[in-house]
Amino acid sequence: LKWQLLISAVRQKSDVQVTAFRGLCNLPVSLVQDFASKKQGDLIFWPAMTSTTLERRIAEDYAKQPAPEGRGNCLFVVSGIDEGFSLKELSQYPREAEFLLPLFSLLQVEKVQGDAPLTLTCKFLGCQMPAALSQAVVQDHHRAQQMLVAAGKAKDQQVILRLEN
Repeated sequence: LKWQLLISAVRQKSDVQVTAFRGLCNLPVSLVQDFASKKQGDLIFWPAMTSTTLERRIAEDYAKQPAPEGRGNCLFVVSGIDEGFSLKELSQYPREAEFLLPLFSLLQVEKVQGDAPLTLTCKFLGCQMPAALSQAVVQDHHRAQQMLVAAGKAKDQQVILRLEN
């Protein structure tokens, strides 16, 4: 969790906005019904880092898988994303064009349509991480970094003393 907090705390805003897609499968029908009841202007909060793709077809293919009885699938289309992390260059599957949304992402519903899969078109309103939390996370990282450097120097001194004896 600390790494997720740190990654989100040091995120940078981009001048370029992207649209990303997220297919969700085998959701409880009650959750799909909750998504289906959303109206334009409703908010959806994603507290965890969320993996998406910049390739619509990949998310659609995932969301179109047959769902077991009592389960359903959704496709999220999220536009206006101006912060997050492209993982394409790090991925074992670069063609999936994975894009990671930061913790505390807030979406605003623009449109809900269809079923199989239910499609929610949303606008990205940004990461809602409080500034005080971001500052505390970065300060915690700096303290840990200083402790690690100090431990390394102490270990170096132990090695030098052993070599001298």
